[in-house]
Amino acid sequence: MSSLLSREDVIVVASASSLYGLGQKDNFKNSTIYLETGKVYTRDEVKRQLLKIQYKPVQSKIEHGMFDIQGDRIDIFSSTEKDLYRLHFNEDELEFIEVRDATTYEYKGKKDHVWIWPATQFLQDISDLENILTQMNTEKDLRVKEFEKAGMMVEAERIKKRVEYDIRMIRET
Repeated sequence: MSSLLSREDVIVVASASSLYGLGQKDNFKNSTIYLETGKVYTRDEVKRQLLKIQYKPVQSKIEHGMFDIQGDRIDIFSSTEKDLYRLHFNEDELEFIEVRDATTYEYKGKKDHVWIWPATQFLQDISDLENILTQMNTEKDLRVKEFEKAGMMVEAERIKKRVEYDIRMIRET
């Protein structure tokens, strides 16, 4: 998806059905993180942004779509690149960005700026969340009425509880 949005020399060869699952391109594009040397970013701010676009903190070994914070340094292993970016901070100023081999950590050069694409294309714009939850609740009410009308009380109760639980879990995360 990142190549489709950032390059002009891309041709897609795929079945139509495989393209339907790509998610909303605007959500994907609007969720990119742009980091530039000399600018001020708190490490907590960068961490929050990475989590928002589905990056995960390293548990043991860094892999695609993960990041690692060690003191004044943040390693980001992009979901779309073969290399990792090592961000060096002086206080809250992004001092420089190194490109390193993701396996050997061998130094490959520096960059003035970097675009971090989301770890997954399955992103939802959080501003739509209340509308989506309202639609889920409305749909639940319709299905419950259908089950009750058909005398299927167990199914009505089951779908009601399940959807209410799902809505509660979505709100909490």
